[in-house]
Amino acid sequence: MLEMIKAQVGFLVGCPISENFDQSYLMSQAARIQALSIGHALDADAAGFGIVHSVFARAVNLMICAEMWTLLAADKADLPFGIRVASADFDVLGLRNGDPVNVRAGFVSIGSGSTCRVVDCRAAPRWLPASHNKTEPGLAGRLAVVAKAASDRSWHESALMAQAVRSALEVSAALGDVLAKVVGRGPGSTPSGDDVLVGILAVLNSPHSGAAGARAAKSLGRAILPLLWTTSDVSGQLLRQAVKGLFSRDVHELVLALLGNPAPGQLRNTIQRVIETGATSGADTCIGLLAFAPYFLIPREDRAVA
Repeated sequence: MLEMIKAQVGFLVGCPISENFDQSYLMSQAARIQALSIGHALDADAAGFGIVHSVFARAVNLMICAEMWTLLAADKADLPFGIRVASADFDVLGLRNGDPVNVRAGFVSIGSGSTCRVVDCRAAPRWLPASHNKTEPGLAGRLAVVAKAASDRSWHESALMAQAVRSALEVSAALGDVLAKVVGRGPGSTPSGDDVLVGILAVLNSPHSGAAGARAAKSLGRAILPLLWTTSDVSGQLLRQAVKGLFSRDVHELVLALLGNPAPGQLRNTIQRVIETGATSGADTCIGLLAFAPYFLIPREDRAVA
């Protein structure tokens, strides 16, 4: 068993393991960080290599096999390619852009030698998105609550961009030109236009959008992908994931809350978790959702009443 541990740690920290290996050596060479949960889309058991893309106080982005994984502080929402860890401040870890990343057997190591940090994902529960069987009555009213919460926080051009995308989907020839003015546009490390598109795709990728939603999601995704180079790396990766139907836990649970019939306080809390993402990012995502939900999530026979 000791030999197996030595082999694993040697691979992870990128340095030789001496015959005098013991637990104190492990702790001095590679600070162990326990994962609290992992996203449903990542595989921490398969071998993989990459680098640190960017480091923030509450998140660290890793590029692994052309996919962006994100280390998240304990109080952050789960992501499809996220790893929530028992840490409140990543600045103290000394991680730097370009540090090597290795993945193997449930461990994710970052850095090398004495500065290596090893994230232990083996016992972490995996976040799996829940599902909802049907749309409960009253969706229009629940959308009104979202609109009230998002209106004061969203970027002033977000609603116009969302409406432009909806109109362009009806005239496929115009979609590319419209999206070229949306992708990468607006303030924030994830620009407002990108956040709007995430909200739109969250609606269209919902099974409750039916065949029409699936067709629209496919058309929109096909038009977005060639434009990802025009936005930031991080935002481009999140948009790519959204095209695949992969969204944060907060966004996913907001869509579920809108489809269901939660208590008013629970609905407000779910909305607030999204709104509080970034300065305008969460609110801009809500604006995109609001532009499409009435047309794809409310049954046609109920729209006139709504």
